[in-house]
Amino acid sequence: QNLLPAAKCLKLYFRQRCAKHASALPQPRRQEKLFASQWTSRDQPSPSAFCFAIAWRYGAIMHFNLYVFDLDGTLVDTAPDLAASMNHALGVLGRPRVPVDSVRDMVGHGARKLLEHGLAATGEVSEALVEQGVKPFLEHYRANIAVGSKPFDGVERALDRLAGQGARLAICTNKPEYLARSLVSALGWEMRFVALLGADSQAYRKPDPRHLHDTIAAAGGGNALFIGDSKTDADTALAANIPLMLVRFGYSTEPVENLGADALLDHYDDFDAAVLHIQSRLTAGGAGKHP
Repeated sequence: QNLLPAAKCLKLYFRQRCAKHASALPQPRRQEKLFASQWTSRDQPSPSAFCFAIAWRYGAIMHFNLYVFDLDGTLVDTAPDLAASMNHALGVLGRPRVPVDSVRDMVGHGARKLLEHGLAATGEVSEALVEQGVKPFLEHYRANIAVGSKPFDGVERALDRLAGQGARLAICTNKPEYLARSLVSALGWEMRFVALLGADSQAYRKPDPRHLHDTIAAAGGGNALFIGDSKTDADTALAANIPLMLVRFGYSTEPVENLGADALLDHYDDFDAAVLHIQSRLTAGGAGKHP
């Protein structure tokens, strides 16, 4: 074989050198094979392949067993339905519609802030107008929460892979919990996540690190990775001292390259490779630590 998986190389090595111990060696796992593809030469297994296989199986390489996701702009493109609901509220207030693409830059800070942005884009802003618009916005959004909202490409495949590896999944979002659960339910995701905490689940929310810590605790604790899309998410992870992955395709109003993430994600098909990058940095002491 041109590329031998690291753990299989180990078993072959020990079978050749010490046959009586070969049967006790663990069979290669998927992640070990992925490591091996990066760490073995074309002609023969390298010492690095052996080291990585041993380290992975016996705990020297840090690995995650809990993945905490932001929701809007990270797992799901919710901008179409948020824009429709904001435009419904603006219509109630006698304002013109705002294009969906403009709304993408307004999302991520709650319904009131979204309405403020919509009002500012169409004329005068006042607290009284925001207050008048909140109820029709929320009523419309709850009734139409998954009309145009779709998971980002590759999300469900990535979640399936994580579940197949025995990892636990959770959501930490600044969306009100009842709306977040409604969206998760509409997408058929109720059984995917062991915990979900929203903006009103506690007396605080992101970027307060307690929001993320409480989500991790509700999911059963463990070695957690946080995946988000915005400065709010980055500030939360930094304050919580939790490793961070940021997606490039979300609703950030500033370049995610400047937000201090341990890895950036262009597409969910690249999720495993991004996780491995963070794990290798953690092993070397170069990424965020766990509390």
